[in-house]
Amino acid sequence: MLDLISWLVAIDKSVFLFINKALANPATDFIMPLITADLHLKLFYAVCLGLILVKGNNQLRWAVIFSLLTVTITDQLSSAVLKPLLARPRPCRIMEVHLLVGCGAGFSMPSSHAANLFGQAYFFKIIASRSAYYLIPLAVIVAISRIFVGVHYPGDIMIGAALGTVAGFGMGHLFLLFFKKTKFRITLPKEGKMPVRIEALEGDITKAKTEAIVNAANNHLWMGSGVAGAIKRRGGVEIEEDAVSKGPIKVGEAVESIAGKLPYKYIIHAAGMGQDLKTDEHIVYEVTKNSLLLADRLKLKSLALPSIGTGVGGLPVELCAKRMIMAVRELSNELKHLERVVFVLFGQAALESFESEIKRD
Repeated sequence: MLDLISWLVAIDKSVFLFINKALANPATDFIMPLITADLHLKLFYAVCLGLILVKGNNQLRWAVIFSLLTVTITDQLSSAVLKPLLARPRPCRIMEVHLLVGCGAGFSMPSSHAANLFGQAYFFKIIASRSAYYLIPLAVIVAISRIFVGVHYPGDIMIGAALGTVAGFGMGHLFLLFFKKTKFRITLPKEGKMPVRIEALEGDITKAKTEAIVNAANNHLWMGSGVAGAIKRRGGVEIEEDAVSKGPIKVGEAVESIAGKLPYKYIIHAAGMGQDLKTDEHIVYEVTKNSLLLADRLKLKSLALPSIGTGVGGLPVELCAKRMIMAVRELSNELKHLERVVFVLFGQAALESFESEIKRD
C-alpha cells in the first residue's frame, strides 16, 4: 500500500513539473496569474450574484443563498479540515518551481480554489443545467492555472474538484428539496431547469431576437391584417401557403409553418379566433399554452408572442396579459427546451400591462 502511495505521489510530482516548467511560456506566464487571482474571481462571482439578487425572482435569490452556503462548506472542509489533516506542503515550499504568484500560507491538499469553483459549478448544474456549459469550464481552467503558477499539485486539484462536486450536487438537491417542502413549491424546477424567463418589449415582432415568433391567427390560418399581415409582408406569401396547407385547425390550437424570408426557424400560428373573429380570455390562455408546448416540441429555446386577441378580437390588454403570462408560468417547469419567452407589444399601454403582470412574482 505504501509503495502504491509513493508511486502516485511520484507521478503527481512529475505531472506537476511537466505543466509548471515544461509547458511554461510567455503567454501562460502572463495569462495564468490573471486567471488564478482571487480578486478577479471574487469580482466575477460578486457581479453575477449581485445581478441575480437585483433582477431575479425569489427562487433565484434563494439560489444565491444556497450557493454561498455551498462555498462556505467547500472552503471550510478544504482549508480547515482536510489541509491540516493531510498536511501536504505546497510544491513551491519544497521544490524549485516556476513560481508566478505568492506561494501562499498553509498546506496544499486539497485545492480550495478547485473545491469552491467546482462546488458552485455543480450546484448550479443541478438547479439550472445549462449554466454548467460555462461554470464547469471556468472551474477547470482556474484549477489548472493553480498548477501553472506553482502552488498546487494535480492531485490537489483532483481532490478539491471531487470535494466540490460532491458538495455542489448535495446542496443542489437540498435546494430542490427546500422548494418542494415550502410554499415556493409552485416554482420548483424539474430536472434541473430554472423557470422560463419572461420579458416584454414594445416593437415589431418580425424583428424579435428569438428562434421563432407567433402569429395571432384565425383557425383557417389565412393571414390578413395586423400581426399576420406584417409577417406575411416581410416573410412572403409562402408562409401563408404552408400554414393553410395544415389547416383548418381548432380554435385554441397552434401549428408551425416555414418562416419564408424571415430569420426564424418557424412561424407558430396560434388560432386565437374562428371565422367570427371573436375570442375570449379562455381561448387566449389555451392557445398560448398550445403555442408554448409546440415550441418546446420543436426544441426552441426562445419564442416571441404578440398580445393575442387584443386587436379585432377586442380582448382588454390587461386581461390578455394576465392570461398569457399565467399560461407561461403554469407550463414553465414542464418545458424542457424553452428558456425565454418575449412578448412583443404595440403601444406603451400594452407594454405597461405586460410589465406589471410580469412583476407579480
